[in-house]
Amino acid sequence: MQRYADSQVGSFDPQQVRDYQADLSGAALSSMLDVMLKANLFSGAWAEPDAPTILQALQAQPRHHWLVRRWLAALCDAGLLHGEQSRYRLLDSAPNPALAWGRVEQAVASGLCSQTLLDYQLNHVGQLQNCCAAMSTRSTCCSLKASKTWHCSCMAGMPCRATTTTASLR
Repeated sequence: MQRYADSQVGSFDPQQVRDYQADLSGAALSSMLDVMLKANLFSGAWAEPDAPTILQALQAQPRHHWLVRRWLAALCDAGLLHGEQSRYRLLDSAPNPALAWGRVEQAVASGLCSQTLLDYQLNHVGQLQNCCAAMSTRSTCCSLKASKTWHCSCMAGMPCRATTTTASLR
């Protein structure tokens, strides 16, 4: 399977593509973690919060709890958080999302990514903070794309533009 994937990258070195994928993943994960840190999670009284505390701090409505738990699992899998006995803690200092997205931006210059795609990604990342606070007031906040990647579709002050509701995924 790896050889097939390598053969599909065209004129790009397969390692360049893997590096871009890793940079994009790291940027997305650091942005998710940044939302949690801005909610004062993983420090002070909430240094090792449990999932219900995280959900409350993010103001996530019950129908979105599974999505936040998915974020927590992804952050643990990436080694940014450690989950033990339903509690989570930050393993090291959090990566800087601006630096992570700067690495992704370099892919535009090399042709691995278009400026339009990068702008789309940055627009949605910029809405993560609004999305979490809006989870209690919007009917659906995120849409599942065919790649199984979640993208926030909420725009501040505008109705949600999600294409797939969480109810349709049950």
